[in-house]
Amino acid sequence: MNVFLVTSPFQYICANEARDAYQTKNNLLVLVQQNTEKGKQHLAQLYDKSKWDHIIEVGRSNRTFVIPRVLKEVKKLANGESIEHFFFSEYTSWRTRMFQRNLPAKKLVFIDDGMGNLYEYFKYIKDKKSFSRTRFLQDLLIQLQGCKKIGTIPYAENFEMFSIFDIENPVCPLKLNTLDSIRKSIGASNCYDPSAPVAFIGEGSIGDKNQPSVDAYISKLEQVIAKKNAPVIYFPHRTESEEVTSAVKALPNLTYHKSESPIELELANKGIKISSITGVTSTALYTLSLLYKEVPIDAHTYDSHIGNDMATFLVNHFEKRAQNFSI
Repeated sequence: MNVFLVTSPFQYICANEARDAYQTKNNLLVLVQQNTEKGKQHLAQLYDKSKWDHIIEVGRSNRTFVIPRVLKEVKKLANGESIEHFFFSEYTSWRTRMFQRNLPAKKLVFIDDGMGNLYEYFKYIKDKKSFSRTRFLQDLLIQLQGCKKIGTIPYAENFEMFSIFDIENPVCPLKLNTLDSIRKSIGASNCYDPSAPVAFIGEGSIGDKNQPSVDAYISKLEQVIAKKNAPVIYFPHRTESEEVTSAVKALPNLTYHKSESPIELELANKGIKISSITGVTSTALYTLSLLYKEVPIDAHTYDSHIGNDMATFLVNHFEKRAQNFSI
């Protein structure tokens, strides 16, 4: 049996890719339900029960009692068989470590959940750090339900990564996730048209402390409009403020597009044609660069990002990619 622990829509995408890439059989999906309307909406667009042999859906609350019950259900379904692969994200989460401690698997496979995985690689995995988690009362309740407490777990030698991030000289085996399955299913290759508008991917937290000011952000957009000499379709970040929205909508030669899906899917789902994509270096832009391989991407960064391992990784990726295009 193979167990997939999924807690977000993007993790679900990566779990699907992993199932295809590893060609696993007898697959059990443990799906943690979304607690926001947006999360529920995005997951509903992706969720296909027919792809899984077994499914356990769980809520996010009362985890001290819910997770031990789920672990018992998994063991019952396994019926004495060994767990071949345990696919998971959220490297340091309590839920993940409870599964690791109580459900031994031949291989532990770390799948992506956006930028968080890159952060956890540089902070924990790169130095092969042990993980400790002790809570007296919670540990006692866990043990009373017949499960092992997490305690201290050393770095696992059977650990590997299935990732969209092509990390240089990784400390563990790394199989690249090229998002081929979803790229084909949504028809991403049909979105490129050299005569179409430019897509500008909006940013969150504009105007906040240590973030670009609203004026600087609008100035950047104006530069893009002038440089590209083409209409711009603007895709706002889900956390965009009303101040930013009003300023963006006032710009000429710009269409403000309110997305109904994650940006990675919105372009293909709506059949939107684009000639190029521009935006700040981010996980979303990185994912777009894999899904929409035919589309040139003009990525920029801010001085505050320089020196950050994650930002440096992303900058290098986009610089290498840009060599294949005339942007």
